[in-house]
Amino acid sequence: MPELKNIIPSDDELYAYYREHRPDPAVSLSRDLEGLEDAAEAAQRFGCLEYLCKVDSLILDGLKWMNELDRSHPFWSGTNLRPTIYKLFDFARMILDSEPDNLRALWLVAVEDTFWGANDLGQHWWLRLWQMDSIDVKWPIRAGLWNEMMLGYNNDAVGRLLRQMGSPPAGHDYLAEIATAENARLREWAAKQIESAYQF
Repeated sequence: MPELKNIIPSDDELYAYYREHRPDPAVSLSRDLEGLEDAAEAAQRFGCLEYLCKVDSLILDGLKWMNELDRSHPFWSGTNLRPTIYKLFDFARMILDSEPDNLRALWLVAVEDTFWGANDLGQHWWLRLWQMDSIDVKWPIRAGLWNEMMLGYNNDAVGRLLRQMGSPPAGHDYLAEIATAENARLREWAAKQIESAYQF
């Protein structure tokens, strides 16, 4: 990512910094997914575009939140004092160290794996948000579906997470909807999660 010019950037500078390498998914995704029928259906029909826009909004909000932290705070020690992406998730974890129920920080760490394209999908944090009665079950399912579209491991991570969440009926209903997809890869993924979460 490019360097931020100012130690305490304006919101406009933060936005431009972020957008230089992370285009708005609502604008870019239809172009980026051209020819990728499975991912396009996941994005457009099953809520993954909505999820990616949510991630995008959370990151921008998080950068502004971190920017408000006084530069004399120990968090900035040994850094260039600028609110960069690379500090954001450490910032969220610092908040959670003192405020373990802070929803703003929990959402940030929940979507971290999606943001970086990691192998995982933040199951621990989704479970924590669920236990706090703070999320719709569709959010972690969408996170897992997008993880599958991007990485293709074809595992049952979402199903195992739903089991930890108590196998909520709404999760089954949403997966059953995905199981009606036109694309076979989506149908197979949804069936695997249903088997893991609801047919054990």
